[in-house]
Amino acid sequence: MTSARSTVGLSIAIGALAAWLDCGRLHYLQDADSLLPVLVSTQHWTPFFWGQDRFGMLVPLIATPFHHPFVNLLVQGWLTIAAALAAPFLIARYLGADRYWIAAGALANACLLLILSTKLQFEWLVAQPYALSMTLAIASLLLLDRWTARRSVVAFALMLLALWVNLGAAVAIVPLVLVRMRPATRPLLVTAVAVAAGALLRHASAAPPTTTRVLPLGEWPSGWLELLHTVSRSLAHPLALIIVALLAVCGAVVVLMDGRRSALVGVAAKGFIAAVAYWLVVGALDHVRLNEYYPRYVLPSVVLFAVSMACLIVAAARRPTVAARGAFVAVALAAVVTYGAPSLTRLSRTLDRTLGALTPDLLATGATVIAGDYWTVWPAVFHTNEVLYGNATHAEIFGLSYRSEVTDPTWLRRAETKRIVLAAPQSDKRAPVLLDRLSVPVRPVGDHGALRLYAIGRGRE
Repeated sequence: MTSARSTVGLSIAIGALAAWLDCGRLHYLQDADSLLPVLVSTQHWTPFFWGQDRFGMLVPLIATPFHHPFVNLLVQGWLTIAAALAAPFLIARYLGADRYWIAAGALANACLLLILSTKLQFEWLVAQPYALSMTLAIASLLLLDRWTARRSVVAFALMLLALWVNLGAAVAIVPLVLVRMRPATRPLLVTAVAVAAGALLRHASAAPPTTTRVLPLGEWPSGWLELLHTVSRSLAHPLALIIVALLAVCGAVVVLMDGRRSALVGVAAKGFIAAVAYWLVVGALDHVRLNEYYPRYVLPSVVLFAVSMACLIVAAARRPTVAARGAFVAVALAAVVTYGAPSLTRLSRTLDRTLGALTPDLLATGATVIAGDYWTVWPAVFHTNEVLYGNATHAEIFGLSYRSEVTDPTWLRRAETKRIVLAAPQSDKRAPVLLDRLSVPVRPVGDHGALRLYAIGRGRE
């Protein structure tokens, strides 16, 4: 099989597996943070996640032609899942796994699907920018291996997109370039220029800047250990991790005794070094401490560890095609065991149940805005707009909450000429504070179900 045919086949397999996961239980974990990119795409696109200067909105931009909220959710999900599944393959190839890179990538994905908690898998596959930024960046580095003017332009464009999506990806990319032990001038130069461009783009953002402060040296070890603690608590099957680690050790022994595939031990070592380097940097950041060392911050390290162990395991197979077939069986079984069979009907009904508690009352009142707590408002906005999509009145609902500053002007302009209805959960203590910041008349008009209703604006209707 030629390299081109292998790449095409791998792309089809990744796309199919991404579709399987995208149409199943993976989306059951959707919340305000993960739904906001859908609203960015369907209500008001901005270069970065609403209210911050990081997490570039590349995928929401690509998905803007899909106006139906549920369809937009699936399109964005498929793109991010496919990027996340592709990342281990590209890492293995870039580190030099030679004919075993496909097997190593597939087995690493299987390990991630079996070992990590579904919450952390959701962060990697859907909610966070780490996977997409790493996939774009490593694709850029692979293009730079064979230098031509056209490839260099494409490589720089991919690196720029990667660092727009997540400027912190440079912390993972630089160690990967250095541990590869090849001429690093060209990739480091491209990365440095892209970092500068990404930093300028972030500086141009009107959002509050993200802190980049480094903790005092004496606090670093406790940060590293705290990350280890939080990651260990996010393992769905710790025993599976022990088994994988033992298989990796056995694989290393086998290939070192055989000698012919011992280079894969070096590949694994490079991955481990890059993983540790990223972990050490991230654990020293004040931003990570402020977020209680949540394990998502070291997901790139986790994936690099998985690729390294997978390289050692597949190296024990004498034939890479056999190893690849076995690894693809493993990742397919892991997907089925973890997420079951896909069903759009079941997914839609589950989202109705988990996100749509306020939708009947919002529809009945004809509300234009829902105000209140961040974690309540944005799921309600998403689900109500999904139900409203395609109606004859072209009605749409907006949120008044944390991160709503970019959409507030849209409905406030309507309130200047006609009266609109604002709804807030009666038990929500955040809503009165939000109403106080409005520059238009607000008066209570009664209750409906779980909602308190307000008339907003100067119009009579």
